[in-house]
Amino acid sequence: MPLQIEAIRERQADLVTTYAGEDIALTYRIGEISPELLEGLSTEPVRVTLSKVLVIWDIESGGVPYVPLAEDDPRWVAAVREQRLAQGLAEQAIAEAPKVARGRRRVAAAVVEAAEVVSEREVGERQSDQLLLPVDAAAIRQAFVAAWEKKLMVLPQTLLDAVLQAILDDMVGGRRPSEDSGAG
Repeated sequence: MPLQIEAIRERQADLVTTYAGEDIALTYRIGEISPELLEGLSTEPVRVTLSKVLVIWDIESGGVPYVPLAEDDPRWVAAVREQRLAQGLAEQAIAEAPKVARGRRRVAAAVVEAAEVVSEREVGERQSDQLLLPVDAAAIRQAFVAAWEKKLMVLPQTLLDAVLQAILDDMVGGRRPSEDSGAG
């Protein structure tokens, strides 16, 4: 049977690293680490790179796991639909702003006013439309990555650097394909 690209991209690996004297167990998508992602290390913030590969880790805040919803959680479907609704309303408000602007008003104020008009008039319609649109795995994955990035944004850079370095070390530490794919 031929090797499937999708299967490669979904491969995951587990590792344990240490930060500030504490062990951190994590799972990352080894299949997402591509030449493009590695090239991005020189231009993107570390949190952006980590958000693309992290699946879960055992870091907590106030006794609660510090992770986004699991990617297979059905609540992502509703979240993606709400995001699409908000984006659609914002685009409509921006389109209607010139119609609302009068005299010397600032465009930003006109956009806010147009958003109120649009939201009052079209929220019901757009919600119905959004509920009918299918939400595919790519849209959920994009929302999951964005949620990780938001979580990582407030953490110490030294923690993010240590986690990324542990992932890179794990990859180059002689990991054979059979070790991270569950075969053999």
